[in-house]
Amino acid sequence: MTTNFPSSIDNFTNPTSSSTMASPSHSAQHADVNDAVEALQAKVGVDGSADTESLDYKVAQQGLVLIAAHQVSSGTASFSVNDCFTSKFHCYRIIVGCRDLSNNLIMRMRASGTDELSASYYYASIGRSSGGSTYTRDSNGNTQFEIIDRNIAASVARHVANFDLWFPAAIEQTTMMGNRQTYYSGTNYVSYEMGGTLNTTTQYDGFTLTLGGTFSGTVNVYGYNNG
Repeated sequence: MTTNFPSSIDNFTNPTSSSTMASPSHSAQHADVNDAVEALQAKVGVDGSADTESLDYKVAQQGLVLIAAHQVSSGTASFSVNDCFTSKFHCYRIIVGCRDLSNNLIMRMRASGTDELSASYYYASIGRSSGGSTYTRDSNGNTQFEIIDRNIAASVARHVANFDLWFPAAIEQTTMMGNRQTYYSGTNYVSYEMGGTLNTTTQYDGFTLTLGGTFSGTVNVYGYNNG
């Protein structure tokens, strides 16, 4: 019989101790099992399978893929991550973790490309501190997205920012949304939510972080699988 897998489960005839080689057919038994095994292999897929119906392909299309991981040394004034945006992914997540070594850290991000310094960055953020203060930031037509701003004068701080970029490598506007957290003077903190749009249709392949102040930390870039 021809295998029914994966549409349905096969129902094989098992020989007994008294069965002859012809009933059930010995050669047919081997052929049936071979067909079923081949269908199972096709369903699972080889490593790196390009078959969109295989399990290997579908599993590979899920979750986040690490594209770039960088350790940034102290005293850095700007830091670029190049060739990280491609048409393979529609959306990217960028995670920055750092320590402010100069008590006046401002971190901004601009895309790499022809229009990287055009006044086309529109963004806004709102923050709340552990002490109850509210902070807002916004710009209509800046030359960069603002990612981290201390807004406080205190001891050395620790910052974490993670944000998503939609369609930086596509011929359409790039959208940014994320959040950031700043810890200072022990357990005090400021939390922000932020969002914005780069109002150009340029295709970008990377980004640059520019700093007011000095810092050390990590910059990781992930791609969201499109599956």
